[in-house]
Amino acid sequence: MLTEQGIARADEILVGFRIGSGCVDKGPVDSVSLVVYLSATTFDRGVSKIRAVDIQMTPGEALAYFKRFDLVAVRKDLDVSSAEVDGPHYD
Repeated sequence: MLTEQGIARADEILVGFRIGSGCVDKGPVDSVSLVVYLSATTFDRGVSKIRAVDIQMTPGEALAYFKRFDLVAVRKDLDVSSAEVDGPHYD
């Protein structure tokens, strides 16, 4: 998908991504930043150079890049590793 859109070159693979948005206290989010990290290498050779590309899009467009997307976020200063979850959750 990234190659067809002219974002990634034919010899590049996706090695990571970052998705973020700005201030969300002013109503619904209509734009996010999807940063894709690309490298012209294979997984068995390791990565020596990474190219980052920032793409501005709607949240729906960003999620369309993933077959499945599941995000869990917790406060970094709160240990929940032994907490029991009451309600919907995924293993």
